[in-house]
Amino acid sequence: MWTETEGRALIRQAASLVDLNLEEIPILSSLRRVLGEALLSPCDLPHWNHSTMDGYAVRAADLKLACSNSPILLKVKGTRLAGDCTTGNQADETSLENKETTIEIMTGAPMPQGFDSVVKIEDTELLTCKNEHFVRFHRSVSVGQNMRFKGDDMRKGQELLPRGTRISPKDFMVCAAAGVTQLKVYERPRVAIVTTGDELVPMDCQDLPPGAIRNSSLPYAVARLSEMGCDVVCTHHIKDDPEKFEELMQNIWDQRVHIALTTGGVSMGKADFVKESLIKMGTEIVFHKLAVRPGKPILFGKYDSCLVFGCPGNPVSTAVALEFFVQEAVNSLFKIEPLEYQLPLAKSVTKPKELTCLLRGRITPDGKIEAFSRQASADVCSFAMAQHWIVLEQGTDLVPAGQKVTVRSLQ
Repeated sequence: MWTETEGRALIRQAASLVDLNLEEIPILSSLRRVLGEALLSPCDLPHWNHSTMDGYAVRAADLKLACSNSPILLKVKGTRLAGDCTTGNQADETSLENKETTIEIMTGAPMPQGFDSVVKIEDTELLTCKNEHFVRFHRSVSVGQNMRFKGDDMRKGQELLPRGTRISPKDFMVCAAAGVTQLKVYERPRVAIVTTGDELVPMDCQDLPPGAIRNSSLPYAVARLSEMGCDVVCTHHIKDDPEKFEELMQNIWDQRVHIALTTGGVSMGKADFVKESLIKMGTEIVFHKLAVRPGKPILFGKYDSCLVFGCPGNPVSTAVALEFFVQEAVNSLFKIEPLEYQLPLAKSVTKPKELTCLLRGRITPDGKIEAFSRQASADVCSFAMAQHWIVLEQGTDLVPAGQKVTVRSLQ
């Protein structure tokens, strides 16, 4: 039996052979889409040297000898406001070749040519004599004080966002600042979902027949796949009827989906027909069953360029299959890595030595990860309360409190 790690590696290998197309879309339509190529800055930012304070632009050399006992007086030759792009009737820079002058400047205003620092207004004294303005400075300054230089934030050609970035609102800010209005993103992987089982009824069924179970896996799968960045193009439910299942799957493959996902029918019971039907239709079974709990009966295969997942029917087993195995395929298609980190275990956990256990839990106030006591694959309440998945690797039957374990956000 394959291990959980080996199963994920086999999925990555198969998914690496599937190519997604790139499409160029407006930034405001790109939220949660995945960048298909690195975004390089088309410009410098800031575009010019500018002041970071309200104050006076000076030449540092003019104030070299300034001190409290011997202040230096400079004549004000004009004003610069944020947004000024020409000298015009503002500071007359053509006359500023003479030393011992200063320019009043506001935060964000471009630095006048030849000036190399700014003294904030609180550190100056303004004097008026015969309708002319002078500023008294009581200390020296360093070159570049209270200003930003062209390209301080980004340089033309600099990588702003790497390939594989899942676009978030903060990325809108950097794109807008750089004047980027279009992004090249991966197309959304097209996914078809088929739930199976005579016992399943629609989630809106109020009067349950004896033995019936509402189909809770389907809405979760649709939502989670959409959250991953996929386009769920069709959903179906089918009774335990191999012939109808095969007919339906053929119709799905004719739609050229990237991923086909089924739930139920992959264990060892008399109604578990999915594997045999997929093989009959020409599907290459890469693996069936992994040393993992929950989700041990999971199946993975390939039909032409379509990645096929047969997920166990219990709701949390389906969630595990989606999070750790379908997500692995989607990450590979998008050329990104899963977000995992390490936290110390709050309480010791016993587990089967031969299995990797994927448990539900939450972070404690002291920053540890605590596994819930209820971990059955049909327990949807504990699943809803969980904040994180906890990965306990095979090879040990006791994971002691305090040991660091792999943790993944449960979305």
